[in-house]
Amino acid sequence: MRPCIIGDRKAVFHEWGQASKVVDPSPLIGGHPGGTIQWAVGIVEYEDGSVEQVFADDIKFLGHNYFIAIKIDVNIYDIDYQYGRAKLFTPSDDWRERFYHLASQCFGIRKSIGDTQLLNKSTGVLDKGYERLEHNGDVIIWDDSGNKIESEFD
Repeated sequence: MRPCIIGDRKAVFHEWGQASKVVDPSPLIGGHPGGTIQWAVGIVEYEDGSVEQVFADDIKFLGHNYFIAIKIDVNIYDIDYQYGRAKLFTPSDDWRERFYHLASQCFGIRKSIGDTQLLNKSTGVLDKGYERLEHNGDVIIWDDSGNKIESEFD
């Protein structure tokens, strides 16, 4: 199963299927002879448990463990990076390495990092993604493969 989005609804993709429709012959002289039209459909399950067939091009797949990691225990680090403050949510105990690695990917912070200092550490639960960085009102979220699933431009 793979997590996905259908329109604006979260879903889990189960498998591919085929849908078809019989088309009658055209009544016009020289028209098409009729036959069967087939197309691919995805079988998806929504969060409320309902199941639906959807057109293949309506499916947007997410990081492969997006739903699996939907409730993940994380360390929450409040960080002073000399030119501002940031909040880092990560399962890692190495806050400094994760902060530099993730912040270097963020347009609004990567060129303004000075000396870093840990101000506070707590624990919590992350309900979306695998790692999260908040700074100056921006929120950036990564999946467990290191892919951004939400950026400061979303």
